[in-house]
Amino acid sequence: MQVRRILVPTDFSKGSEAALAYAQVFAARFEADVVLLHVVEPQRPLRELPGLPFDASGGSAGLARAAEERLSHLARAMERGGRWPKTAVRLGSEDEEILAAAREEQAGLIVMGTHGRTGLGRALLGSVAERVVRRAPCPVLTVPPGERALSDF
Repeated sequence: MQVRRILVPTDFSKGSEAALAYAQVFAARFEADVVLLHVVEPQRPLRELPGLPFDASGGSAGLARAAEERLSHLARAMERGGRWPKTAVRLGSEDEEILAAAREEQAGLIVMGTHGRTGLGRALLGSVAERVVRRAPCPVLTVPPGERALSDF
């Protein structure tokens, strides 16, 4: 299997952190480039809410700026041998934008975290990962929350 580019969608959750660790191992193994992606769903302007790790008062534009900053920090932490991951923030439906980015970037692999919802939570909220797996143009590795880091394979 030849993987030249790995797409890593992140929502900055614990599940996404585990997926980033897996992506780093695969990127090193395949000498692949990494693309970090965050999707901002269109928002009505929000007031700052307690518990959010960023100021959401700017609506979608504010969320996108905050995401760009966080992706930049992640990219710096993932630098290897002078190669930095590419970062992208897209506005739209999470699964649709992940699939579009995979096609546009010609990803050979998508590595993404899951939230581990089951039952009613999954039925009501759906599963972005499930929708991506069903329609992806390449293999998808899903990493459940709490998954131990992958040291090597």
